[in-house]
Formats: sequence, structure tokens, C-alpha cells
Amino acid sequence: MEIEKYGEELRELFIELCRISSETEHEDEKLSFIANWYADNGLLDFEIDSVGNVLYFFGVKAYNPIHLFTAHTDTVFSQNTVLKPEIEDDVLYCPGSGDNTANLAIMMMTVKYLSETGFEPPCGMIFAADICEEGLGNLKGIKAVMGEYGVRVEEMVSLDLSYGTVINQAVGSNRYNISVKTKGGHAFHDFGNSSAIAVAAEIVDSLYRQELPKKGISTYNVGRIEGGSGVNVIASECHFLYEIRSTVKEDIEYMDSVLKDIVENAAAEGVNIECELIGERPCMGNVDKDKEQFLLDRALSALKSEWWSEAGYRFEGNMVPGSTDCNITLSKGIPSICFGLAYSEGHHTLSEFTRLDSLLPGMKTLIKFVTE
Repeated sequence: MEIEKYGEELRELFIELCRISSETEHEDEKLSFIANWYADNGLLDFEIDSVGNVLYFFGVKAYNPIHLFTAHTDTVFSQNTVLKPEIEDDVLYCPGSGDNTANLAIMMMTVKYLSETGFEPPCGMIFAADICEEGLGNLKGIKAVMGEYGVRVEEMVSLDLSYGTVINQAVGSNRYNISVKTKGGHAFHDFGNSSAIAVAAEIVDSLYRQELPKKGISTYNVGRIEGGSGVNVIASECHFLYEIRSTVKEDIEYMDSVLKDIVENAAAEGVNIECELIGERPCMGNVDKDKEQFLLDRALSALKSEWWSEAGYRFEGNMVPGSTDCNITLSKGIPSICFGLAYSEGHHTLSEFTRLDSLLPGMKTLIKFVTE
């Protein structure tokens, strides 16, 4: 069956999905749309699991091995973000279009193609539209899938980000909410009392002066800070969000110890500091190098196929570490890879866009990867 016949339907599905708000942990409308779309198209081999993931099954039988594919349904944009896709010169502009709506639409249309062509896989396959991949969603969706099927998953592919980017190394992270509380007081009459803002600022300054460990690629960031109640008030409360990332578990442990030492040194009489771990993503586990390379070679073969060059695209082989659904499977030693199926830019910004002429080549790529 000609894949091209699905091209217009794929574009329409993508545009419709772009209009649906799906902030992390507020994805019900999009999940309902996906389930209804499967049902309306006679694609009935799906289920909605305990956390809301929509899973589509091919050849999954009791105890047979499984190849897992995921495309996360959430975006980083709040429910109040205006989602009005605008098309100019075959480019669709809409927040969340590339990360990760385009990959989700391609996966769904690929499921329809495989079903209508009578695809029978050599093993079980699950195509998961999974929740809570972004930010403090903490990979809730993929964790649930692996909790149910993990012992049978032989390999995993995350469909995420833009065409041309391939991730096969996990970047782990710990995320904290750090709260500082003091007595505070009047800015004039109580001058000299400890300020929660001043203490927090000293902690942030110390965190940014730390020397990074060198076993892997490591970073730190204070992403948000809040506190105080007025210009003439000594702040009694302040809190900030702090994140550490690394490709190596030992480096995360080292930066955790640095944070602990800095907090302990900042503590004083009348000052209360709490560090709450609000997010944790694992690093690489012990993955069989030959199996991981085999998975990578298959992905690269599909990503370099002739239809991309015919459409004017060229794969540059951008291999980078990253934080994706693959963190969970890679941490368990399961060969895993993440790649994008549509060309997009401006991820996590209001100016995000996706090229519509890349959707069909992306679908052909996924079909080639799955069936060959």
C-alpha cells in the first residue's frame, strides 16, 4: 500500500493535535483524542493504562519479548498558552509542534498504516502515547509502562525532538526545591535580622562557584527563585528550584554532596533550610554495546533514506546525550535510542515551528525502522 496516500491525513491529524493543550499532568484532552481517534478508525487493539498512557499493541502475547516505541503527549506550555497553528510556506508555527506533537502524529498514523497493511511483527510491539515526559513529570508515563512490561522489553525507541538529532546516552538529573525560612521583620526597626532572600542568595552564589566534576558532562542551574513580601520587609521566606545534571551517576552524587555541604554551612541560628527532592532521572546503566550499536545502525539507516534527500533534507549525524524516556530503559541496561521524525526548531519557545513537508518522510522512516 502506498504510504503517500496517508500524507494529507497525517497533516490534518498533526494540525488537530497541535490545537489541544497538553501541559504536563494536564493531558487528559489529548489522551482522550488519541483513544477516540484509534477507535473511530477501527484500530481497536489499544488500552488506556492506570496512569493514562494510551498503548497500542501488535502481536503482544503472554511472555513474548517486546519492542517498545514511545511518543510523549505532554508539552512544557501552560494551559493558558494560546495554541493557534499558523501555516506559512509549508511551515507550521505553534508551541509544542515539534516537541512532541509531530512525532506523536507520525506514530499514530504509522499504527494505522501497519494495521491496514496487516503487519505481523516477529515479536510483540507496543506503541505508547505516554504522559509526563517533560520537566517535573519525572517520566511518570514510561515508568508505568516499564512497571507493567519492563521484564519483557528487549529494546526501546523514543520518538522525540527534531529530525537530525539522535540520543543514545542518558543524562540523569536531580531536582530540588530549596526553602529558606527566617524570623524576618521590619526593614528599619529590625535591621540586622536574617533575611531569607540574603541567605538564599548566598547559597545560590556558592552553588555557582562550585567546580564541576570531570568524569562526565555535568551542569547545574537555578531555574526559579521567589520570596519576600515588600520593599520594606525583611524576607522571612524564600525558595528556589535547583537542578543538577550529568551523564555519569558519580558526578550527580558528587554535586549532591556539594549542595549538602553548602546548605549546612549556610545554616545558622534562626535560619531553617530544607532541600526537597522533587525530581529524579537516572543515568546510564550497563547496556550491551553490541546491541546498542545494532539499534543505532538501524536507526541511522532509516534516517539517511533517500526520501529525506528527495525532500531536501540531509542527516548530519548529530549524536548527543539527552534526557528522554530512554533514561528509564537505559538505566535498566535495555538498548534504547531517541530520534525525531519531523524537522522542527525552537523547542520550548513560543516561536516553535515544524516543517510540514518533513511529516511524510518521517512516517516512511518509522515504517522502515519497524518493518525491516
